[in-house]
Amino acid sequence: MSRTRPLFVHVIGLEGCGHHGLFPVLAQAVTETHGGDEYNRFFRNKPRNAFNGMYCRNYSKRDCIRGAHHFLGQIPPDSIMLEDNSYPSGNYRDVTNQWDIHEIYHTLKDHCDVRFAHLTRNVFNMVNSRREFDETLQAHAEKMAEIGRYIDAKMADIEAEGLTITRLNYDELESQTVEIGALIDCPSEAIEKAINEQFKKSTKNYRDLLTTDEIQGIKNAFGLA
Repeated sequence: MSRTRPLFVHVIGLEGCGHHGLFPVLAQAVTETHGGDEYNRFFRNKPRNAFNGMYCRNYSKRDCIRGAHHFLGQIPPDSIMLEDNSYPSGNYRDVTNQWDIHEIYHTLKDHCDVRFAHLTRNVFNMVNSRREFDETLQAHAEKMAEIGRYIDAKMADIEAEGLTITRLNYDELESQTVEIGALIDCPSEAIEKAINEQFKKSTKNYRDLLTTDEIQGIKNAFGLA
């Protein structure tokens, strides 16, 4: 597919949702379909630095946006940028420090094509996979639930403006090759090949790792029955 504007693809997801499992799939498919230079040049790109500056480090929003726009004006029009920032990102764990994807959409939409995917996973495995990040498992579950509500609200704002967000499930990626391919302009055959060669799905089962009380605590945090 020939593009006349750069493409910015952002996979949104809570910590532990499986970004590190999905990203090698995207990278291989983009590299093999579109050529290596695009992927090698634009992963962890300057817009990422701009958004980290805006939301995490309290840098000048005007300067950050100006830098992102300048970058987008300099790159080839058929470039692909892959972004897999997690929520929360590293040590920036307050809701006020999370990327505002609705604002990001408006910041970029006149300068490149913007596509979002929301990656989810079995919530119990997701929380347990990073259980040490907020001192206790229960505190981590509550933090993830809080930021999850923030993400949901921002996605609703975006979709209210007519932009479709691709829903992906870490536990079902093998059956979502068409959706993943459409997200990054790659044939589903390239996605299937990349999944077979790159996807290392976790086999850990929360039922073997969490107590009954811990499972209930996660349910309570996420409002699950």
